[in-house]
Amino acid sequence: MDILKKSAYIKGLMEGLNVDDSTNEGKILCKVVELLDGICEEICDVREDIESVWEVVDEIDEDLRSLEQDVFDDCDDDCDCGFSDFFCVRCPKCGKEHYVRYSDLTEKELEEGKIKCPECKVEIDIDECLVSDDELDGCDCGCGKVGCDCDDGNCNCDK
Repeated sequence: MDILKKSAYIKGLMEGLNVDDSTNEGKILCKVVELLDGICEEICDVREDIESVWEVVDEIDEDLRSLEQDVFDDCDDDCDCGFSDFFCVRCPKCGKEHYVRYSDLTEKELEEGKIKCPECKVEIDIDECLVSDDELDGCDCGCGKVGCDCDDGNCNCDK
């Protein structure tokens, strides 16, 4: 039996027992049953709201799972970050950072360990110009430049 039915049963039981609501005890019992009925209705409303929220959460979870499959599909099975196929290099000439996917490299680029900067076309040695994970954390000034470290007073950004 759900709580609304139990509340209605108690209300009917009180009426069936002919509780006199003109006495002090009767007044208290009537108010307690009235309060109980209101609480039960609120609980039922909250349950309905929770069910609606869970439906939305399930939809979001399905969308997120689909998005993860689309984005991280090429990730190495041993990796838990989803980005094992990517690395970042900084061009020694123009200073721009470029995210590169290993699977997009040609055999020649893989063998030589060099790629061309998409901005200035200079040859980038991957090992020498690889940007570390610490550098990718960036700074607090919001300039967006990888390697900017405004905390030590040596900020070379334009901010």
